[in-house]
Amino acid sequence: MTTVAWDGRSMAADTQGDFGGLRMRAAKVRRLSDGTLVGGAGCDGTFQAMADWIAQGGPDLSPKSRPAAQSDEEMSVHLIEARPDGAVFLHTRSGRTAVVERAFAVGSGGHFALAAMALGQTAAQAVELAIRLDTRSGGDVEALDLHPPAADAPR
Repeated sequence: MTTVAWDGRSMAADTQGDFGGLRMRAAKVRRLSDGTLVGGAGCDGTFQAMADWIAQGGPDLSPKSRPAAQSDEEMSVHLIEARPDGAVFLHTRSGRTAVVERAFAVGSGGHFALAAMALGQTAAQAVELAIRLDTRSGGDVEALDLHPPAADAPR
């Protein structure tokens, strides 16, 4: 499936996807134009459609206004939304819930990632551990900071 982790500062995910049993590379974290980070575990097409829906303001944020899915598998997506203002939400089939914990993770390796972050690891380090332990997470780790350093800032 996947591991997506949020540590309060950055979001990271593995890059292993599959299509019909074939491994492929999949982008599971994304920065929206307003700076919001989204990361999703589950059907890639539904994750991308939900990310686009959030980018457009998620009309009324009710499950009925969400992108349509053709099957239960396609709708089986857990998406973390981290906004620049610090608000963090979990989106599931049943709606949106505010996340109150500093660290949060979803996907088949989510529990491994949560344990790693509870021990002080970053989201990227947590996903690395999940890849080692979870048979359904793999590939490389992609990570995005919520507030990346300015490209022209002095070093």
